[in-house]
Amino acid sequence: MLNLRIIDGYIMGNTNFATMKQRLTFGIFGFIILMMLMGSCSSSETDKRYVPYTFDQNNLDSLVKLKIVILDEVKREDATVQERRYYLGDSVKYILTYNKSAALLNVSKYEGAHEVWTENFYPNGQRMSRFTMFTDPETGASYYQGAYQSYYQTGWLKEEGYYKRDKPFWMLPYTENGLSGDTIFYEYQEAESNSTEPIEIP
Repeated sequence: MLNLRIIDGYIMGNTNFATMKQRLTFGIFGFIILMMLMGSCSSSETDKRYVPYTFDQNNLDSLVKLKIVILDEVKREDATVQERRYYLGDSVKYILTYNKSAALLNVSKYEGAHEVWTENFYPNGQRMSRFTMFTDPETGASYYQGAYQSYYQTGWLKEEGYYKRDKPFWMLPYTENGLSGDTIFYEYQEAESNSTEPIEIP
């Protein structure tokens, strides 16, 4: 009887130990999965703020070689290229502007006479900013209208916000490692000179 109890006790002890070990294993595994999910969400949010981008002009040039796109160049007096205009059919047009060192400064897309968006670039080719545009059908003037983003030279998002007829309405800044600051809202009031002055609301 004594040996049986010892054996029973030994078996029972092993059973309890196995159960505790199983629970601990599931607990650790669950914790690891939770941390992975949290890390994935954090990484996903950060990745949205890291958007390195350079304009690939080769795509347009390849369409020129295929005679699908018409290219028109504007040169300076020193024969350096100032603008390249790519015409896709009768409605779509891309205008690329360069400095004297042949570095891309700006790309704008047009549909008919209306400017759709414009992008500015750093000397290293990295995108500096992107603005949604609006063209007044009566005057033909273009305005910043809609969402915009600006970027650091490293490709990290610097600012995002919204414009209405060249006036910022809100702006959210970011540090170069992707951390966001406080959103700034703007209100406008008419001055005596009929000009508008922005007021920042923290």
